[in-house]
Amino acid sequence: MMPPLLQNQPANANDFTNALIQLIEKKKIIQAFAYYRDYRPSLQNTSELADFDKSLTALFKKVNRLQPFQEKTINIDHTRKFLFVHIPKGAGTSVKKALGLPDGPADHGTPTDMVHAQTWEAYFTFTVVRNPIDRFISSYRYHADPLYQGYVYKKFPHLHSMSLEEYFDAVGQTEIVRPQVDYIRHKYSNKPMDRICRFEHLDIDLAPVFNHLKINTAIPHLNRSDKKKSSPDLEQGLRNKLLVRYQDDFKIFGYDA
Repeated sequence: MMPPLLQNQPANANDFTNALIQLIEKKKIIQAFAYYRDYRPSLQNTSELADFDKSLTALFKKVNRLQPFQEKTINIDHTRKFLFVHIPKGAGTSVKKALGLPDGPADHGTPTDMVHAQTWEAYFTFTVVRNPIDRFISSYRYHADPLYQGYVYKKFPHLHSMSLEEYFDAVGQTEIVRPQVDYIRHKYSNKPMDRICRFEHLDIDLAPVFNHLKINTAIPHLNRSDKKKSSPDLEQGLRNKLLVRYQDDFKIFGYDA
C-alpha cells in the first residue's frame, strides 16, 4: 500500500520525481509504476521530465518482463487465450456478455494496466472504438444523469449540473474519457492490437473475431438508447477542443472530423 504522502496528486514536477525516487529506492517498483501512470499525465512536459520519462520507461519495461504484476482483469479468457480491451462507451458491456466474460464492475484499464507484455503478445487482442465526438457525448449523458452516483460524481460533485463544455473542461481532461488510442497499445510491447472493431458497424467487424474465437453467440446489437438519441449541435469552440483532444483517434481510426 502506498504511503499516505503518495496518495495525493503531486503539486509540481519536483514533488512528482521525488515521490517516484522514494518508491524506487524502497524497491516498490509496482507502486512506482502505478504512481507514474496516475499522475504523470497531469504534469506539463519539460526537458527534465522528458529525460526522467526515458529512464523510468526503461526501468518499468525491464520490471514488467522480469516481475510481472498479478493479472486480475475480468476481460481476459485464459482458456481461449483472448483479451478484450473495454473502452468506455463503446458497447463493451454487450460484447463482454456475448463473449461469456464474467459479469461485474467494468474494467476499463489500458493493456499496460491489465496484463504484462508476455500475455499481450501471446493472446488474441481486440477492442471496439467509436466516433470520438459521439463517444464523448455518450459519456456526458451517462455521467450527467441524476441517477448516476459513481466515482466520477464523487470526484466532481457538480457533475449533474455541468454543461457539455463544462464537462469537457473538467472531466474531459482526465483519464475518464481519455483518447481511445491509449487502449490499443501495450507500453512494453511492439505488438499491435490484433483487431479493432468500430461501434458504427459492430456486427460486421465482430463477425471475424467471433469466428476466430469459435464463438457461436449472437453478435450484440447497439444499445438502443444510444441509437435513438441525436447528437446536439456543438458550439464551434467546443468542437475545436474535441478535435484537438481526440485528434489521434480521428486520424488512426479513420473518422471524419
